[in-house]
Amino acid sequence: MNLFQKIYSKRKNGASCIGFIVGADGPADPEREKQNNAFLEYAATKIQPNARPFNEIGHYLEKKYNAKETEIDPFRFKTTKAQIILNHYSHLITYPKPLSENPTQKERKRYFECDTSWEQALNYPIEKLNLDLHQFEMKTDSNEPINVRVDFITEYIEVRNAPDDITIDLLYFTGVSKEDIDTKSFRFQAYAHHLKEIGQL
Repeated sequence: MNLFQKIYSKRKNGASCIGFIVGADGPADPEREKQNNAFLEYAATKIQPNARPFNEIGHYLEKKYNAKETEIDPFRFKTTKAQIILNHYSHLITYPKPLSENPTQKERKRYFECDTSWEQALNYPIEKLNLDLHQFEMKTDSNEPINVRVDFITEYIEVRNAPDDITIDLLYFTGVSKEDIDTKSFRFQAYAHHLKEIGQL
């Protein structure tokens, strides 16, 4: 599991995503969240905007990786739609009551038992959303092709079965905008944590 999966993967669907995905499942540990927020504030003072137009990513995948646009199967379309809802349209979801600052194990267990956010997102009608979702496929030596799914409306990216170098390359290609930095977007968070991991921040 690479850096971006560890920070940004969601539960149940196994997606590997970069920079556009909310944190790990369920409620965050308060102390770790505090440390992470402090790091992101620091990173925002060091990282400069360098984003490319997002609509260039399809051409980039085709040119550099010989990727071909392919149809998304219904199951994957549904799970990708759910990821996009949880990370860009969370106001459409009803969540359990937030935990206290220092929750007990019993309270955490109850939270998870009451959390139906994934099921809600899976079942949310696609026709009520404005998505422009595409899939690009790269052939590999293994039986599993690399799939990159992008939504040109929310600028969501989902990468499946890719080695770290491709995942990181796409993160660098998209870059971060001033808005990403100011709002501490998921794209910015992935970018900042990667720079920290390689000793550049």
